[in-house]
Amino acid sequence: FMGKDNIPFHTVIFPCTLLAASNPESPKDNFVLLDSISVCDYLQYEGGLKFSKSRGTGVFGNNAKETGIAAPIWRYYLLSVRPENQDSEFDWQKLHDACRGELIGNFGNFINRTLSFLGKMGGVVPPAKLLPKDREFFRKVSALVDQYVDLMEKIAMRDALRLVLEVSRLGNGLFQHEAPWDLMKKGDGERTASVLAIAVQLVWVLAALCKPFMPSVATEICRQLAVPEATLFFPGSDTKSGFKCQYGPPSKTWSEAKAKGGLFVGHKIGKAKPLFARIEQKMLDQWRKKYGGVGSVTTGELLFPFYMLVAEIKEIDPHPTAAHLAVLKVDLGPGKGSKTLVSGIGDKYPDLKAALLGAKVLVIENVQPSNFKGVKTSALLLCAETPSGKRAIELPRETPAGIICLPKGSKLNKNKFPSKQFGKSPMTIGADGIVTFANRNIEGAKGAKLPTIPSNFRGKIVI
Repeated sequence: FMGKDNIPFHTVIFPCTLLAASNPESPKDNFVLLDSISVCDYLQYEGGLKFSKSRGTGVFGNNAKETGIAAPIWRYYLLSVRPENQDSEFDWQKLHDACRGELIGNFGNFINRTLSFLGKMGGVVPPAKLLPKDREFFRKVSALVDQYVDLMEKIAMRDALRLVLEVSRLGNGLFQHEAPWDLMKKGDGERTASVLAIAVQLVWVLAALCKPFMPSVATEICRQLAVPEATLFFPGSDTKSGFKCQYGPPSKTWSEAKAKGGLFVGHKIGKAKPLFARIEQKMLDQWRKKYGGVGSVTTGELLFPFYMLVAEIKEIDPHPTAAHLAVLKVDLGPGKGSKTLVSGIGDKYPDLKAALLGAKVLVIENVQPSNFKGVKTSALLLCAETPSGKRAIELPRETPAGIICLPKGSKLNKNKFPSKQFGKSPMTIGADGIVTFANRNIEGAKGAKLPTIPSNFRGKIVI
């Protein structure tokens, strides 16, 4: 299990090193080579931000513990958004909704209502008199378990986890359709017992299915079922088509149950209790603010990571050692002084001075000073791709220098950051010529009007 950036080393470089160190005269002493690898894309923080400990962006292990949210909920949610085929995003609201709707409303609801109802009936696993529709129900569950096993063998854990929820949905559907409470009122004790027998056996199946993802939940289900956790296995037989689940009603004896898996008629279950605690909606904004770093989106307030201004280019010189770089001196406006910066636009214009001297551009001032091939730079020039290639973003020349640019409803931020982290907080120019950050329009501060960007500049902003 690893991120996609480790693929070259673990699939090419390291195996080649092992082969080079092997002894062809003694094959039994050679190293074991890689034959399978599970690689993930990247998990990003909400708003498209990258996880960063240095910037305080994202939830790490110690942070997850601080929230008080139980480990099984974290495990479930993170596995449900595991970036197996493409980058995915952590989202506080989706974590909350997954807990409420999927774990509590679906999975936990079925298990709790089954064990609670059976507890009110004496807590003993009853015999089942099966109808044709019950055997069809077993067939559906068995087919899902077969798919689950196949996906787990392929390390497609996210899809396998979805099947766990699909099995519990079948259980909820059974309970709702059969309505054992109505059967009891009608005096149909035999059918009531059969429905409960089928349902409680399905609880055992769910304990086995969820164990790889939420082991402590599987342990708790076994405690409520009053069965040893060692009984959680999938009975089946190897055939040409692979594993075949033999899910069915409870066994008649304990020895038969140990051989087939599951429960047996007459078994006394334990006391039912909810498996998951709710996540309070009101806590989400607090956690966003606490763990969002300098680029977090909070309710009504955006913490913009950049101190961005309109500046005027006053001087342009070639870089002393790199032809593709240019050294610019920019005026940040009245009372704000000037900055020297190095930009990679040295070879992007036929005549750089003629094109940009006196131009009004966008710069970021709160970058940490650094030495760029021998020249000190303390600001960033914002650029974008045009039909003619990469160009500095130009505003109309009558635009006043010194306008502070930030998203609506955001706080001014002058905290210094390394220039290499610029790409972690992306800005784009929309079709309407407006710069956006985290889906919010960037505008002039204190009522200053920021003109739209000319139509030849569109897409992602770069430096």
